[in-house]
Amino acid sequence: MDTAKWHVHNSHLTYWPTMPNRRNYKTSNVYIEDGAVVLRTIKESEGVYSTGSLDTARDDGATGPHRFVYSFGYYEARVKFPTQPGHWPAFWLYDDVVMKVDQSGRDGTEIDIMEKAYLDDKLSHALHWDGYDEGITQGEFQAVTGRHVDDGGWHTVGLDWTPTEYVFYVDGVESWRTSGGGVCQVPLFVWLSEEITDDAGSPAWGAAPTSTGTFPDYYRVDYVRIFKKL
Repeated sequence: MDTAKWHVHNSHLTYWPTMPNRRNYKTSNVYIEDGAVVLRTIKESEGVYSTGSLDTARDDGATGPHRFVYSFGYYEARVKFPTQPGHWPAFWLYDDVVMKVDQSGRDGTEIDIMEKAYLDDKLSHALHWDGYDEGITQGEFQAVTGRHVDDGGWHTVGLDWTPTEYVFYVDGVESWRTSGGGVCQVPLFVWLSEEITDDAGSPAWGAAPTSTGTFPDYYRVDYVRIFKKL
């Protein structure tokens, strides 16, 4: 892992006070094993869990430029998902400009290349712009039955981001195409995260409660690659 580009979180982000475990990140839960980055989730005590997260942004609390940002190109990660209920692994692009409310995603969009809060053959891709409370969200749950993403093996998730369109892929097969928000025109940083909650965010996600799972559990990332469009 190139530490010049990647920053490992060690903070309890309290964006959702009703879900205190959601972003309880610790550096000890991010490490290399067999050439892959592992984001581990552990149970620290009854009802208390911690997970791992890393991104290409600046350090927590720091100012100045991010470590690495990019815009138009093809993004791909090879991943292996957790096996227990209650997890929310993700591969996404973000910056604080997403919070600017002006009825457009052109100046900043959260691009969720992959979120998986299910223990079945489902993934989701989503776009968020103009913040969250008053913002606009466009997303789509992707049923990928037949590609067997819960088979315990490695799978690729990808995004082709052009100035006019987003095209999402799962295992090399196109899964969603959209120009929602007008398409982000500014560079974003890359984020790999694992979260844990009592119901993976809300009942709509369809995950069983965390308390039914066995820990530790792991979200593995073999690689993240970004290809420049020529």
